[in-house]
Amino acid sequence: MNLFRGNLSRGAITVIGGGYAGIVVGVTTVLSREVIDVIDPASLGMLRYAIGFSMVAPFVAWTVAWPQVKQHLPRIFLLGAAQFGLLVALMNLSVVYISAALATIVFSAAPVSALILATAVGQERPSLRQILGIVAVLLGVVLAIGDQAAVETGEALLFGLLAVGTAVLASAGCAIGLRGTMDGKPPIAVTVLCMASASLALLPFSLIQTPSFTAISTTDWSIILAIGVISGLGACSWIWTLKHADASTATSWISLGPIVAAILDYFVFGLPLGLAFVGGLALVVLGLVIVTRKGKS
Repeated sequence: MNLFRGNLSRGAITVIGGGYAGIVVGVTTVLSREVIDVIDPASLGMLRYAIGFSMVAPFVAWTVAWPQVKQHLPRIFLLGAAQFGLLVALMNLSVVYISAALATIVFSAAPVSALILATAVGQERPSLRQILGIVAVLLGVVLAIGDQAAVETGEALLFGLLAVGTAVLASAGCAIGLRGTMDGKPPIAVTVLCMASASLALLPFSLIQTPSFTAISTTDWSIILAIGVISGLGACSWIWTLKHADASTATSWISLGPIVAAILDYFVFGLPLGLAFVGGLALVVLGLVIVTRKGKS
């Protein structure tokens, strides 16, 4: 993906890469719901990134890329396992205890967390404009899907919030770590290694579940394959964006995920969308424009 860097500004790369990554989150969320009854979350995640790895790895010029990434393998593997493995596991765990909408709303705080952490380590120097943009994205997600966020008190709420809160910190920390690792390295090679580490990290949890792959229908396998292919391209876009944009800016685009999922639910399943969703969508778009123009070159 470095082929395009000479012709595109940082802002354009962020819009294309971050926008696609956010769309992938929404699409795979909807597709995953279609197969989660026939395959456990760990096995689905493991297959998702194994397929993505198999699809993208042959296109990496390893003779050029390997010398650039081999000395950073432990860090890349750790960050990849956390970003694409631990994060998925925590989000899957959170929706066992709280509603998916509430989990999504809490997770939309990831850009705020990324901004705070990146500032603390000296990776970013936020402006008032950037802060306002990120807050607009967060408020937009809350407005768009807040009416779906059923809240129940008790231990379930505590466990759910703890899981998704940890996912927020993991997302922010991994984005900052990967951003700092990307200097001078080919994004596609880093992406492949991250997907490999995520798949390997999820393999033991998949084996514990003893999945019966033979019981999965051809249609369900087609959906799983589609999830893997889309996720592989999405991971490439995400890492590509992180190479050219601040961690907080790149993370903000993931907030498109729940918006896209809601739109797909409307067109595919006929679920209603009200005026609050339209207002929330407008706020998210406005916020993304603000944070992306901040990093425009």
